[in-house]
Amino acid sequence: MSSEATAGAAAGPDRAPWLKDAALVALALVASAGLLIVASAPLLVVAGFTGGLTVLATIALALARRPVPVPPPAFAAPDWSVTHAAIDREDEALAITDRAGRLQCANRRFTAWFGLEAAPTRLPVDPPFRDKLDAAARTAWRDGEANVPIVAITGQNDAQGEPATRRWRVELLRAGRGEDHLIWRFRPIREQDLVADAAAQIAGKFGRALGQAGIEAAVVAPDGAILASNSAFSARAAGDPLGSVTGQDFVGFFRSDEHESVVYAREGTRGAPVRMVHLPIADPDRPADPDPSKTPSLFLLLDDQGQGGQGQGGGHARAGLPQVEALLARLPLGLAMTDRDGRFLFANGAFLRAAGIETGAPPPYPADLVIREDKGALSDAVRRFTQGSGTAGDVAVRLHATPDEPVSLTLASVRGLGEGAVLLSLKDSSEETRLKREIA
Repeated sequence: MSSEATAGAAAGPDRAPWLKDAALVALALVASAGLLIVASAPLLVVAGFTGGLTVLATIALALARRPVPVPPPAFAAPDWSVTHAAIDREDEALAITDRAGRLQCANRRFTAWFGLEAAPTRLPVDPPFRDKLDAAARTAWRDGEANVPIVAITGQNDAQGEPATRRWRVELLRAGRGEDHLIWRFRPIREQDLVADAAAQIAGKFGRALGQAGIEAAVVAPDGAILASNSAFSARAAGDPLGSVTGQDFVGFFRSDEHESVVYAREGTRGAPVRMVHLPIADPDRPADPDPSKTPSLFLLLDDQGQGGQGQGGGHARAGLPQVEALLARLPLGLAMTDRDGRFLFANGAFLRAAGIETGAPPPYPADLVIREDKGALSDAVRRFTQGSGTAGDVAVRLHATPDEPVSLTLASVRGLGEGAVLLSLKDSSEETRLKREIA
């Protein structure tokens, strides 16, 4: 098909057929009048009239072939119910706003997380992030897209009575026929579940390694129910290394003998006394509560060989400590221990990294890690816990490695580990510090 035919076919109803017919009729009338004139006019007049008639005929035919302009079709108003169905997602919240910042449409997840009282730029986010959302909206209108790495909202208290913080990553995209809308996409930032991770480790390969080293281990919920245990614990507590004790009462597997030593109930007086090491599993956003009835816990159980199975005698001063030291060295938590004089006994790699020590051993005393202004407060806290005047607590200090950023050092009194007196915990906050700097 030729280009003219294609154009004609494309024009179709856009061309007025009557225009061509009218032009032909007009030409016929002019030609009829011209014949009358030619019959009685000189030859020069006839030639001029014929030329003019030819020009008029050409113009008329050109006009007849010219398509009539048709206005562009009018689009119907957007059907937001269709858009709502298209953006319905379970794993992320989506919202659409216009150039005035008004909320036009949102999926069910957005409504569940934020309600419909405000557009994305008016959400009740924590103060540091409000300007971030406004700036991202301006960038998206200018560049077509933008993102905010983290947005946090601190809401109502959780089951432990602490403010619950939720976090999202936000992406913006300019869209629409006239690019007059913004699409907001809120993707949740998944928090690490320390309790689930600890349970998986104890029930898996790490728990088997502990059992081979003679350490029974169990993860216990605040209500006393066992969440997970290694096979060594199942063997001692229930008599079956392959049996499951999940969901059973942890305390119910123990009793005290006449010497007030703790023994496994099924072993009775013939069993060796055990010593328990209690490690609270703390939420990263709040300090650990030393009360096992309020915080999930990891319990490590060691045979108290120094008591000869009858609960008598004090045993060697470092009895059980090498096992605990080997265990703590493998945990991803920053942990260290001091003796009763406040000197470091050991510190695992995570603790040293958090303290800014890349290689080598820790200094003689914890106070050697902090700046001069904080040495006295930390020394007093360690001395207080070595004397047993406190069970657990936090001290805000500034490390030599990061003197401008206070960190929280958790201290807990230790009993039953010979020379061990105070357990110290220091979280590696490098990622958290990076996020704080990025937000600032």
